[in-house]
Amino acid sequence: MADSVNMTSSTAEPRPVVVGVDGSPSSYAAAGYAAWLAEMRDAPLHLVHGYFTPSYGYAIMGIADPYELTSEQAIAEGDQLLAELAQKLKLAHPRLRSIRATQVGSSPAPLLIEQSKTAQLTVVGCRGLGGFSELLLGSVSAQVAAHAHGPVIVVRPPGNLTAPTTPVLAGYDGSPSSQLALEFAVAEALRRKAKLVVVHVFADDPAAAEDLLVDAVRPLSAAHPDLDVELRTVFGLQPDQVLASESRNAGLLVLGCRGRGGFAGVLLGSVSRILVHHASCPVAVVHSDGSEHE
Repeated sequence: MADSVNMTSSTAEPRPVVVGVDGSPSSYAAAGYAAWLAEMRDAPLHLVHGYFTPSYGYAIMGIADPYELTSEQAIAEGDQLLAELAQKLKLAHPRLRSIRATQVGSSPAPLLIEQSKTAQLTVVGCRGLGGFSELLLGSVSAQVAAHAHGPVIVVRPPGNLTAPTTPVLAGYDGSPSSQLALEFAVAEALRRKAKLVVVHVFADDPAAAEDLLVDAVRPLSAAHPDLDVELRTVFGLQPDQVLASESRNAGLLVLGCRGRGGFAGVLLGSVSRILVHHASCPVAVVHSDGSEHE
């Protein structure tokens, strides 16, 4: 592992925003979004890049024949990618506190997961150089979204990813995981000075559904009187489809890593897993063993 860029340093910096980059358009979109988030938080930005040599069978962007790529060439190409990206991000986000970049000679997923223990946020693109299928995120994104130790944002372009007044949308089902997601969504809406829309999808009792949302949001509204919040109860048998539709007018969709349907091993809960594919905006997946209060 090599640190290739360290534009500024501080002994008392807040926790960073960490983003995975691999040279793909999706990862560049994720890096730009992460820079905006870091700038808004006055937090350091940490770029993480995994380089692959012939023993791994992959090439980094711009290399025609991966089997002619040596470790030294891979590192040099990665250094150039990171340096150029850091400069572009610094120009686009002049108030960024600092930018650091790290390379690792393998998939960056384990490093991103490790870094998520001390990160405010971990950001990944919806797919990398390995491509994207209907059922799977890029392998790095899927691993990080499932196993991170704090909030993960999967960036889903197109659209204006950094529109500050676009509503923050939170899916809520009464589970502990969705409660953590709601708290994260409140903090994010306040930070962005955006409206918070809390959605509960119900299948039977509309009155109970409304009471569920009111009870969940009341203490948060009392603690944050400036919070602009709207509660929506929507009838539906498939919460993922309802939330995907609602996300068309949102700037960020926030979900717990698992809802009442449970969580299994390496997979996100079914609703979260579907929405990181099909939402019309970035999706934040909030894990129960992480928090974001800075």
